Amino acid sequence: MNENTLTEVRYQLGRYIREVEETDLSISTKQTYTYHARSFVRWMEGEFTPGSHGRRMPTPRRREA
Repeated sequence: MNENTLTEVRYQLGRYIREVEETDLSISTKQTYTYHARSFVRWMEGEFTPGSHGRRMPTPRRREA
């Protein structure tokens, strides 16, 4: 995957996370939604292996729209 595509994916992840945070969902539901989205993006970047446990996920860099 080229870097421009990953840059766009990271940007859209930030938008998604902000939108989830603005909802009335419970804290645990928000955490679940964002955790899995971050895991998917990390997988796309080659930094995550499904089934790997015990690794903390870094907070993604947020880019303003």
